[in-house]
Amino acid sequence: MQIEQAGHDPDVVLEATSGWYWAADVLQAAGARVHLAHPLGVKGFAYRRVKNDIRDAADLADLLRMGRLPEAWIAPQVRELRELVRYRAKLVALRSGLKAQVRAVLAKASILTPASGLFGIDGRAPMERTALAGPYAQRVASLLKLIDELDAEETFFNGRIAERGRPSIRPSSSP
Repeated sequence: MQIEQAGHDPDVVLEATSGWYWAADVLQAAGARVHLAHPLGVKGFAYRRVKNDIRDAADLADLLRMGRLPEAWIAPQVRELRELVRYRAKLVALRSGLKAQVRAVLAKASILTPASGLFGIDGRAPMERTALAGPYAQRVASLLKLIDELDAEETFFNGRIAERGRPSIRPSSSP
């Protein structure tokens, strides 16, 4: 690997763009001290008109040498937890969009819905008994199935997050 030619414990700068995890892991395993350039902080140093990878790399190296590199935290211990939390947030956003679609279909049919509780036990049963015309009923039924699936996925990921996020507590030796 060419990193060995850079000497003992070389400093390496990576931009915090998508896919940086694997590069940081490989470089650290090869003995490099990896610095992760924070994208918003580096943006303030973009003063030239011509932009390319070679110039960007030179600028990042210069910032590191000057001690002015805005660094992002490389969080190896919580990376997997962050991934779980981000995915759970995506599931919640998808489910929220589906719920908004149900409300929109019901509004098209002039069916008033409560501000909250529509998707709870007390709101769901009356909604499922509401008489809707063919395509509207089919769409609401489909949306409710998808919402149920996303509920199950969120419950699963809540458990995974709770397992990962639970700190390991050692019993104290004092009485």
